[in-house]
Amino acid sequence: MIGEVLCNKYMVDSILGNGKFGVVYKGSHVTKGDIVAIKTEPITNQFKVLRHEVTILNYLFYNGVRNIPAVYWFGQHAGYTCLAMSHYTCNLQDYIKKKGVMDKNKLGSMMIKCLNILENVHKYHILHRDIKPNNFMIKDGDIYLIDFGLSTVFIDEDGHHIIKQDLGNIIGTPKYVSFYNHCGENLSRRDDLISLGYMYMYLQNGCLPWDAIQSGPSNLPQTSTLHPRNLSLKNAKQWSDISVCSEGTVLMYLKYCYELKYNDDPNYHILMELFVE
Repeated sequence: MIGEVLCNKYMVDSILGNGKFGVVYKGSHVTKGDIVAIKTEPITNQFKVLRHEVTILNYLFYNGVRNIPAVYWFGQHAGYTCLAMSHYTCNLQDYIKKKGVMDKNKLGSMMIKCLNILENVHKYHILHRDIKPNNFMIKDGDIYLIDFGLSTVFIDEDGHHIIKQDLGNIIGTPKYVSFYNHCGENLSRRDDLISLGYMYMYLQNGCLPWDAIQSGPSNLPQTSTLHPRNLSLKNAKQWSDISVCSEGTVLMYLKYCYELKYNDDPNYHILMELFVE
């Protein structure tokens, strides 16, 4: 696809990486020169992830949520569904690899921005469900949340929390999914916030207590809650272990989040106050 032009507007320049269901390219507007990210997935894919992501992004953007990618074009090209969107050059995972562990004040300021984004996303009844350093981007001193392919609505038309029946698989990236996700419980705002807490632990220390857990042999899918690695991660993330291996701000943050019930309304202001010096 490199060198091809989408919709007479966007030149595909190079490969940025591989997404969950297809290749992500770097592109540019053929006349303006503006740089974009171009997500692709084969039209034959059973799950139309890009169409779902576009729907979520446009809905949030329409409602004023701005620290997310803007959708520039969505359509089909040469057997692929394509999405041209905002391009970012550095995520928090890469930032830590280059710069090392963050300064406490800078990390606190960053967490407040992340919480503000999540509050705005949750306000419109959307769960992200894949909170991790790779999905927070840094641009011009601000933070942006990307990759809404696993996002979902958590409130139905009557204002009730949506209850899922198929709970045998974890949703998201195993290293960062919440303890309750490993338990097979329905996901809610609580789980996005807990994943953000794990991310804080990683950014603060450069590692997580369960990083050494490896994936052993198993006939189960790696997303199964019963997969040996996921069972080990679940044990490592239970509160009795978390309370021993964490302290200070992260301990207070995670304690608040772990004590939230499935359908509780989180107090984002209280959580932000934890990071104010």
